Amino acid sequence: MSLDQAIYWITNDGWAVGVLILFLAVSCLVVYFTARGHHRELAEARAGYNVDCFVRELTAKGCDAYVARLVYRYIEDMHRIDFPILPSDDICVTLGLTEDALLRALPALLSVSGRVPRLGRMMRQLITVQDLVEFISKAPLEQQEAWQLQAV
Repeated sequence: MSLDQAIYWITNDGWAVGVLILFLAVSCLVVYFTARGHHRELAEARAGYNVDCFVRELTAKGCDAYVARLVYRYIEDMHRIDFPILPSDDICVTLGLTEDALLRALPALLSVSGRVPRLGRMMRQLITVQDLVEFISKAPLEQQEAWQLQAV
């Protein structure tokens, strides 16, 4: 379609463009209000659960308390999550993080927690928040020497 044809179509059949724009606007509003309602339901269902509950639950499973709190705060603040986060929450589905956002977050979370990625260790798929906390908790601390890493 040439530019002249497009301009002719828009000027003579402008109602079609208007209907298309209206349809897109209504679709966006439906998605927005549905997601907002879902977040409100999650907040109500998880009332009373907070970062301290999250940390206690994960430290009972052997995770570092500092890392658990760090991951919770990171997800809550950086991704504007307005409902309590559970260890079993799916990072992509429930929290809406993309794989790219997660890959950008890993170096920052490792650095802030004073850890480095373990060389030669394959990163398994991180699906839940608990997987992420465990991955960072199991990474070696920066001050560990090479001979200490071999014993792990």
